[in-house]
Amino acid sequence: MYILNADDTIIRTISREDEIKIRALDIGKEEEQIAIAKEMLKEDMDIKTIAKITKLSVDQIEDLKVKN
Repeated sequence: MYILNADDTIIRTISREDEIKIRALDIGKEEEQIAIAKEMLKEDMDIKTIAKITKLSVDQIEDLKVKN
């Protein structure tokens, strides 16, 4: 896999193993954002505010609200 910067210049290549590690970190980050959103919902915070802070979509947060 190649990593590109903003002007599509190749910065370096990474191995498949490194790619998997990066994706795992991204998944962990999303799980953390979801956990934060759940806590914010418990505090009756506005959904749009939660979306802005956590970078989750309004739809994702509404789904969390329904599930809890």
